[in-house]
Amino acid sequence: MRFSVPEVFRALADRHRLKLLGLRRGRPRTAGDIARHFRMTQPAVSHHLGVLRRAGCVLADKRGKEVHYSLNGCCLEECCGRLFIKIGLKPRTEPRA
Repeated sequence: MRFSVPEVFRALADRHRLKLLGLRRGRPRTAGDIARHFRMTQPAVSHHLGVLRRAGCVLADKRGKEVHYSLNGCCLEECCGRLFIKIGLKPRTEPRA
């Protein structure tokens, strides 16, 4: 799957969505689970997750009436790698000391 770098970065340009991505590490969670960690309503969390899902940053797995969201690391890796190549930077292959 190809991801749109501008669309991904537009989705990441919101501080709430960046915080949601930080919480997305680990097990898949529902919007209600995630909303308990923020001062946002469940509908607001669902909206932000929808933006991230459409950009490809999160995956949605519907289980009955609930949707479980998980981080799509492939999207972020691919888009960051393509951006680095486009602007002529070399991605770091070793962790910083």
